[in-house]
Amino acid sequence: MNRYTSPDVNNEKLETFNYENTSLFLISCFQYILVAGVFSVGPPYRKPMYTNRKLLHSPTDKADKAAWLISSLIGLGGFSAYVLLSPAHSIALILDIINIPFGYRVELLVIAVINIIACFSFERYAERPIARTIAHVKRLIRRRRRKDGVRDGPSYKVIEGNMR
Repeated sequence: MNRYTSPDVNNEKLETFNYENTSLFLISCFQYILVAGVFSVGPPYRKPMYTNRKLLHSPTDKADKAAWLISSLIGLGGFSAYVLLSPAHSIALILDIINIPFGYRVELLVIAVINIIACFSFERYAERPIARTIAHVKRLIRRRRRKDGVRDGPSYKVIEGNMR
């Protein structure tokens, strides 16, 4: 039986070669790439990676090793799209994925693209307001504790302060 065309149904063993695992694997490939892209923003400037000139230079430039990040994200994204849309039989066997209908493949690609857009949009527009709201709530809680006589710090100092 050709494993790429249909899953083997055997109730006596745990079958990992099925539609659910194939779908999960294909979506998780995009998820790992997405996580690398979204969390690449960092100090000191907190700018998106596509605005960082060092990341956009040629990866063959020996002075600029950071360009490998964007190059690898683009390469892995392209390979993941290839594996999702029309993998070669040998690659499908190596990755242990089954043949799923093309319409469902396109649906998985749309889900991955929507997820990427949603994550980058959240990082760009919602992350800072949420972080500010959390910081504001923490300040309010600290002020309320100070008014009530509860001190922050190690528990032995809090107990000692309350005993006075």
